Amino acid sequence: MDDSTKMWVEGAWPRVLQIIMNWWEKLQEPANRGVRAELRRARSADDVALQGPYYALLAKIVAIEDLGMLKNSIPYRLPSVIGVLAHVKANNPDVKVAQAMGAKKKGSDQARVSDLRFRRILRLEEGDELYTTMIRVVRMLDDTVNVADLASSIFFWNEKTRKRWASQYYLQRNIFED
Repeated sequence: MDDSTKMWVEGAWPRVLQIIMNWWEKLQEPANRGVRAELRRARSADDVALQGPYYALLAKIVAIEDLGMLKNSIPYRLPSVIGVLAHVKANNPDVKVAQAMGAKKKGSDQARVSDLRFRRILRLEEGDELYTTMIRVVRMLDDTVNVADLASSIFFWNEKTRKRWASQYYLQRNIFED
């Protein structure tokens, strides 16, 4: 069992994800426009990690007992997650992010994210390039994505996530049709 699977099995991630979801919902309130704007201006995950809203969320998460192996990953992965989520305006819980990327544009036979661009995304490693690319993906999806799926995918960006995204993207596109 790899480390990311252990984090899921231990049950800590669902609790962390619920805190992130609650934070994102609160971020959408009109009173938090300034916070949202501040996070959107961040050019990198490191910029996010230098802002107060990040530490407010981090404090809530590290207060969870029994984080297990997840505890060491949170300070490094959470800034990317919340920085990208600040760009999401609406949650679409019924459609996984990769499925939405493979869905056809309205009035077109083309996918919302081209096959070439999608393959480039799958080759990305963690870091600033993943951060900026995921923000572009959110924009390409009209700022509406499955918030929980996006947060989990960014936090656990690894080979397993890439394979899951590939299957969701290509099956959505029905590439096996004649």
